[in-house]
Parts: sequence; structure tokens; C-alpha cells
Amino acid sequence: MVIILIQHKVSFGQSFIPTTDASTFALSKSNIASVYNNIETFNPAYTRPIHGLTIFSSISNKFGIKKLNFASVGVNYNSNKISVTTSYLSTGFGSYHESIGSLIAGRQFAKGISIGIGLHLLTIKESETNHTIYNPTFSMGLLLSFSKRINLGISIFNPFNMKEQTAAYNRSYNSAGISYLINENTEANIAIESNDYESFNLNGGLSLSLRKRFKIMMGASIYPSTLNFGCNINIKNLNICLSSCWSKTLGFSPNSSIDYRIIKGR
Repeated sequence: MVIILIQHKVSFGQSFIPTTDASTFALSKSNIASVYNNIETFNPAYTRPIHGLTIFSSISNKFGIKKLNFASVGVNYNSNKISVTTSYLSTGFGSYHESIGSLIAGRQFAKGISIGIGLHLLTIKESETNHTIYNPTFSMGLLLSFSKRINLGISIFNPFNMKEQTAAYNRSYNSAGISYLINENTEANIAIESNDYESFNLNGGLSLSLRKRFKIMMGASIYPSTLNFGCNINIKNLNICLSSCWSKTLGFSPNSSIDYRIIKGR
């Protein structure tokens, strides 16, 4: 049962992207074009509006099953129009283990145009057979701002699908979406995604800032049918996000993320 879920975990929120960011899952991965993401975004073109050096960490659990835990850590440096992120994500149980190390760089080349690229090393370890597989791959991203309210985002992860198919992260993943800032406190997101396991999915999400430092998020996906929700709290340089994905078949999958800006930029 656990092995089946590991191989098909993408159907319930993970979806091949190298992140366990809680806000991303709260919005059902619809925030591909949002300019208000947390650090651990899955669009390489994203550059944060806040400058400085930030450390971050995320933990995700699938359906309350201890063996289906995901964890990630990383560091981000963001300066004027340039963002560089390095991260490491790990999952597995017993004799089986998957991990992905990433180095991602994004840059704003012109007003309203940002491009990014990520380099990733996927590793699969099976201790019982003493078998280890290393597979390098890459990702690309584009972020276009048509106005202060409308943004378009495109992300491609692992475009050349790898031969070994036992690991979820071996699969390719494509996403494109639009974000619309309804007002200064409310943002709506919609995105379509495809991969070589599920041909098409439609995701939607809505984030609402109730106060300057508190935000609630909700999202939904069509295939498979899931409902997501979460909240984000900002305390000076500390940002905390809690979320959960609900599947009618398998129940809840809680996620948590935290990032802390240790050095402020100018």
C-alpha cells in the first residue's frame, strides 16, 4: 500500500514539483503566476519583492501515514531583480529513499519579464539491493506582468522524462497559469498542469489578507478532486504557513513551512 502511494503521490498534491511549500499546496499549485509567493516556489522565474538572505524549511505528510513524510530545507538570496535558491527535498521509508537537490536562479530582464532556470539532481536509493540511481535534470520558468493586477506564469520541470519510472520525481511536469489581483488584499489564481502520468488537471486558488500579517488561502483541483486550505502568519522576519490537502478517498495531508530572513537587503 505504501509503495503504491509513493509511486502515485502526485495524484494528491505533490505533483512532481521539487517543493513541499505549504502555501503552494493551500492554493492547489495554482500560484504559478503569483508574485506574492513564499520562498519555496516551483516557478524558477520568481523573484521575491523582499531583498536579503533567507533560510526556509518545509514538512509535508500524506494521509497521516508516517512513512509518507516529505521534508525540505534551503537558502535563498534575493537582490535587485535577481534571485538564487538552493534546496534539498527528501522522502522515503525503510529501504527506499528519494531526494532532489536543486539550484535555481531567476532574473528580471525587463520591466514585467522574468526568466529562471533550475538545475536538479534526482537520487533514488534502494538499500536492500544496494542500488542507487543519479539523474540530473533541469527546469525552466517564465513570469510576465501585464499590469499591476495580471500576471502570467509558465513552468517546465524535467522536460526530458527519465527512463527509470519508479520514482515520482522522474516524471515531467508542465504548468501555466494566471494570477489576478482583485484588490490589495485578495488574489485569485488559476492554472492548468500536465505530466506523463495525468494528462490534464485544472487548479484554482484564492488568497485573502485579513490583516497586514495574516493571510488565509483556499484552493481546489479537478483531477483528482481535492480541496485545500491554509493560513500564513508573518512576524517581522519570520514567516509561518500551515495548510492541508483533503481527498475524499484518503483524507487529509497536512503541510507546514517556515522561512526566516537572517540578512536584510538594501
